[in-house]
Amino acid sequence: MPPLDRGREAAVALITERVDRPVDASGRHAKRVVYLSAQAAATDPESPWAVIEAQIAAAGVEWTVLRPTGIAKNTLAWADQIAAGVVTAPSGDAARSLVDERDIAAVAVRALTDPVPRGKTYALSGPATMTQAEQVRIIGEAIGQQVRWEESRERTPASGQITGSKYAVDGGALREL
Repeated sequence: MPPLDRGREAAVALITERVDRPVDASGRHAKRVVYLSAQAAATDPESPWAVIEAQIAAAGVEWTVLRPTGIAKNTLAWADQIAAGVVTAPSGDAARSLVDERDIAAVAVRALTDPVPRGKTYALSGPATMTQAEQVRIIGEAIGQQVRWEESRERTPASGQITGSKYAVDGGALREL
């Protein structure tokens, strides 16, 4: 497989739960691996992120795991609803500290290039913890539009989520429901 396709294969493998192939490939072709995981791995050893973390740790490479508490850019999933003035989704009271993806990238580059301790997991958090409903309100303020959160109890394929376990594939990314 050409080197540029390895990342694409890893993403497909993650979605289809075939994580062994890209992790094995990393062990054969990389000296050091930095894995962008999720906080769910800390509390659920059966989560897809925890499974991949364990496989990387067993692959025989130098590794670093980054677990952001939340990625700020993921709020773009609400863009159409924000434009309409209301975001309808479950868990408006779920709170997290969002991290800008550029900050995550800077930490990843440092983990790859600097002599930081290997074999460690780092939790990455942003400046403040806020609920999803607060995030929506603040985004509305930033764009000069009143936006409100409307709580929904439904998690359906119609809302863009493909269900089947407590983790859903949504737009190519895994997200805990």
